[in-house]
Amino acid sequence: MREKIRQQIQKAIRGRFDSFAIPDFSVEVPENSEHGDYATNVALVLAKILKKPPMEIAGVLAKELEVGSWKLEVAKPGFINFWLTPETLYKKLGEILKKKEKYGAGSKKKEKIQVEFISANPTGALTIGNGRGAFLGDVLANILSFVGFNVAREYYVNNARTSTQIRELGKTGLGTGTTYLTPELKRIIARFNKKIVVLKKRNHKNREGEAGYLLAQEIQKENKKFIEKTLKIKFDVWLSEESLYQNGWTKKVDNLLQERNAVYKKEGALWLKTSAGGDSEDRVLMRSTGEPTYFYSDLAAHFYKLSRGFQKIIYIWGADHHGHVARTKAALK
Repeated sequence: MREKIRQQIQKAIRGRFDSFAIPDFSVEVPENSEHGDYATNVALVLAKILKKPPMEIAGVLAKELEVGSWKLEVAKPGFINFWLTPETLYKKLGEILKKKEKYGAGSKKKEKIQVEFISANPTGALTIGNGRGAFLGDVLANILSFVGFNVAREYYVNNARTSTQIRELGKTGLGTGTTYLTPELKRIIARFNKKIVVLKKRNHKNREGEAGYLLAQEIQKENKKFIEKTLKIKFDVWLSEESLYQNGWTKKVDNLLQERNAVYKKEGALWLKTSAGGDSEDRVLMRSTGEPTYFYSDLAAHFYKLSRGFQKIIYIWGADHHGHVARTKAALK
């Protein structure tokens, strides 16, 4: 109805005044119900262009807007207030009863939108903060789907063997650390004790990463079951960080950044020129040890998303990720 009122106002302007670019104006629900079901400030906005009193403009437009869907009045200093007629409300009620839960649904659109949410590190059970993001993302995706967009829900699993959190998890599993240690993690470690014993005996340079990856898979499996069975949230894609390395997406990003002269070496590390894109400073992609940072694989994840043809990508991050916003925007530029 609000859009119908807006269209009627625009038609009235074109019919009664000389042609000009119609400026933005509001059609809002008034705070005070005595001022109508809807009210518009269009006459106040046009007064600056037409050099006429707002009340005069509102009066002219009101004559063009007197149709069967509403009753209206002009109110000082130049508002037009609308009251929907009982007939209009009854008609709309009939439409709601007929369409039921499909009432208000939009027509199918071509635009593809991805919503990434939760994406908790597979180092333990989900937190209250993760739960907040879970329902925020799920409801937003439901709304976007309802109005007609082609929506994909994605969960990004930070499980790369080279990542710091996975290696710390592995150290705990191997008995050389205590990070993330909880009764639940002790239970999982005990379940995989035989495989962990084998890893302990291996003189592998990244056995912490291997042990962490093993435990992360089980933690993620339990979190996924909780999300799907208890929270009733279904994801279209569970994107593994490790797969970005295995499938060459990190290398593609590296080549692209090299081609665009967006990286440089300093003190043995590889840096991205994020300050050129609005970030407060440049960021490390590859440490001097040759180990990639979280940001490195994160860029590969962004690049992979863009390659799948989404016109809009929405991220719902936890409060602890506020510092990633500026660097991510800069990198994407």
